[in-house]
Amino acid sequence: MNMKTHQYKKLTVIVLCFILLLSLSALFCLPIASTAFADTQEISNSVILQMTAYEDTAKNQRLYNVALNHISKNMKAGSSVSSVKQLVDFAGNRYTLFELAPIGYMIYHIDSGKFVEYAEDSYSPYLGFLSNLYYGGAMQYYYLQETSLHHTLKNDLPDSVTSIGDYAFANCASLKSIAMPKNVTSIGNCAFTYCMSLEGITLPDGITSIGNGAFYNCTSLTSITIPDSVTSIDDDAFFGCSSLTNITIPDGVTSIGDKAFYNCTSLTSITLGNGVTSIGNDAFYNCTSLTSVTIGDGVTSIGDKAFYNCPALVTVYYKGTAADWEKISINNNSDLTNATRYYYSESEPTESGNYWRYVDGKPTVWASDEGN
Repeated sequence: MNMKTHQYKKLTVIVLCFILLLSLSALFCLPIASTAFADTQEISNSVILQMTAYEDTAKNQRLYNVALNHISKNMKAGSSVSSVKQLVDFAGNRYTLFELAPIGYMIYHIDSGKFVEYAEDSYSPYLGFLSNLYYGGAMQYYYLQETSLHHTLKNDLPDSVTSIGDYAFANCASLKSIAMPKNVTSIGNCAFTYCMSLEGITLPDGITSIGNGAFYNCTSLTSITIPDSVTSIDDDAFFGCSSLTNITIPDGVTSIGDKAFYNCTSLTSITLGNGVTSIGNDAFYNCTSLTSVTIGDGVTSIGDKAFYNCPALVTVYYKGTAADWEKISINNNSDLTNATRYYYSESEPTESGNYWRYVDGKPTVWASDEGN
């Protein structure tokens, strides 16, 4: 072998090695510090299975470590990855969404190796959606149903949805209205908490429960119809709904949780169905505009300060008798007990006292009655 040939082969090997090094750099160099992979944390099988856009576990592990590094540098202490979902934009670019616990999310653009969006105080805009997800940039979050794209934050949830999960729409501050799918049977805890632009919502007939803090601090909510199928309204369900003006609790509801309507300062009237047996502590605390309440004859206990600081409350329409009222356990509710109380009588009463009946669906005092 002559010297010239030897030098040529040596140069070829060097060039090939250099090309290989560049390829490896392109594969492994990510837009974070090189220490990202120093402390490898095993990724769970459930998370690996969700990362369907990648071919092998090694790539999944590297991407997961990118997320862990970003969390440690930019997100709240104690945050962790709760789920991983794949997104694409309308040009076919791929993204990975990391949903965090207890709150937060991160969207990672795979081709550029950068996090294009993340938030530590908001829940993922894709909560409750699992596949066929599209990303159009900030506030442009979509899912594909059959051949139509729908915005995840607007009123077009598919009928296939049977439950609204915990925190599903929490902190969706721009959400103004939503039409609940007809097959929904439950609304999870804090599902719409801090949806401060939400003005109205119609619940389908099949719903049986409204979770803790479901509509917590929905300050623009003016009306909501609770269907007869609901059996319980949990703690803090409508806490701080300061624009809500009236509420009717149907006969199917048996309990109203603690602070369920706490600080609903625009609430002027309440109707409680005959099925309600207990009203929780502070249930209607600080409902400062409340002037009248209709209470069913099934109530056996009214919790501590349930109607505390309701200074405008002047009328109580009770569906039972005076003897029935005396059997109710009432704790620390002077605004309620000091209001003028009327007892139900379908026909015109013959004895003296305060009585009422329904006229065109509205509580109406018998003309001969005089308040105490």
